Amino acid sequence: MLIGVDVDDVLVDFVTPFVEYMNKTYGTSLTRDHVVAFDVWDILGGSKEEAKKKIHEFYETKSFKELQPMQEALSGVKYLSEKHTLVVITSRSPHLSSLTTEWIKQYFPNTFSNIYFTGHWMNPEIKMKKADVCAQLHVDVMIEDSLEYAQECAEKGTTVLLVDAPWNQAYHLPAQVVRTRGWEEILNYFK
Repeated sequence: MLIGVDVDDVLVDFVTPFVEYMNKTYGTSLTRDHVVAFDVWDILGGSKEEAKKKIHEFYETKSFKELQPMQEALSGVKYLSEKHTLVVITSRSPHLSSLTTEWIKQYFPNTFSNIYFTGHWMNPEIKMKKADVCAQLHVDVMIEDSLEYAQECAEKGTTVLLVDAPWNQAYHLPAQVVRTRGWEEILNYFK
């Protein structure tokens, strides 16, 4: 089985260090639970461009460069890689490809056969979306935290394990989107 795996908030907690950075740098008082939309400009206030600028600033920090993988992801990915083929499919910008690739090699050595960067989240003019990558590769299951990306992948025929987060709540999920409450439930899906 070919399994696609997202990076931010699937392999690594991105949101918590990001809101800590926002609080320290901009005097906000955000928590992870405040991030109820994937498009963080809805939470941060200001324009989309201002929010993206703040995210780019965070990318340059020591906190971002030293992000640690989720412990459950380390063991979960190792387990899945023993029985399946895994690829990373991330909406991180291509300018983060070197840093991200090195991070994945450091923490998840010899587990992913390839890494795909769509960059679509920061630059919607890029036409390649995660759903397109999943369709082209014939990904069987995508592990994802974005409700929008999950729905798009499902529309193109990919089953999605949606990692529960404050920003991906919905009353109705497509039949091909299965909500999971973390890596234990993700692994149970494959047993």
